[in-house]
Amino acid sequence: MKLKRRDIGLILGGIMLLSTVAFAFLSASQNNYDTRNDNNQQPQLPQIGTWYGVPIFEQKLASNHSIYYVQIIPNYNIVLRADPRDAENVSSPNSNRVYSVIYTSKDVYALFNPEESGNVSLAFTELSKILNRMPLKVTYGTTKPYISNTTKTYVSKDPYNTAANETVIYLRLANKTDISMVNNTIIVEGRDMWDLTTAATKLQLILLKLL
Repeated sequence: MKLKRRDIGLILGGIMLLSTVAFAFLSASQNNYDTRNDNNQQPQLPQIGTWYGVPIFEQKLASNHSIYYVQIIPNYNIVLRADPRDAENVSSPNSNRVYSVIYTSKDVYALFNPEESGNVSLAFTELSKILNRMPLKVTYGTTKPYISNTTKTYVSKDPYNTAANETVIYLRLANKTDISMVNNTIIVEGRDMWDLTTAATKLQLILLKLL
């Protein structure tokens, strides 16, 4: 699969910049890392490799995990919670098929099992930051009725019961790490929090038309 450079200019102006700002704000509160990133430039970090010829920088966190900056063009980066080289290796259906199913839907649901929230929340949050900046009607919910500790009630929906004009993105734990499809349901799976985040990163890259 080749990086679609003709699409990069369309997304850099809005999606990447806004995603980086949102990511910096969220991760600062969760991981206490340096958010000084003026003009969307990554901090002074080591380059750990390249992806389709563009550099990847890594910022290690106190949690012994990392944040990755993919410098598509000078001074503009995509900020990810998984190395894109690892994310690309996650098995999935054809990228164009996944992209088309999502973008041709009238309604998109992003769902998770509330009993797995501790392991799913990071991947769910990262994916929602991309979905929120796409021209899509997205409803976030759970696979069964759930009220959070803040008494917030989530929409609940059977992830496999979709109408013709609906798509469900279902994040769940499994004994494998991949992306699969059952009719209009896109299933993002991982063995644990970090594997699931890697799979979600692949879906992010598909939504950005970079895979």
